[in-house]
Amino acid sequence: MLTMYTIPPWRGRGIARALLEEIIKYVKRTGTPHLWLYATDAGRPLYEQAGFVVLPDAMGLQLFPTNGQPLDRNVRVM
Repeated sequence: MLTMYTIPPWRGRGIARALLEEIIKYVKRTGTPHLWLYATDAGRPLYEQAGFVVLPDAMGLQLFPTNGQPLDRNVRVM
């Protein structure tokens, strides 16, 4: 994901959460095992609640197991 932003008057209404849920569903349908993104400090709680973990330079979510291995928390996203 590159950018997701909710303008201040519309925050707190579940818009970002609904968009994120749809993005995750779409990515799962493609069979992609992981999803990575960059988060602002303000956005980080939303992604953590969705299951993303903090990586050295981004956040990641494991959608499907990769050879039985968990998401590598030391991966660097370019």
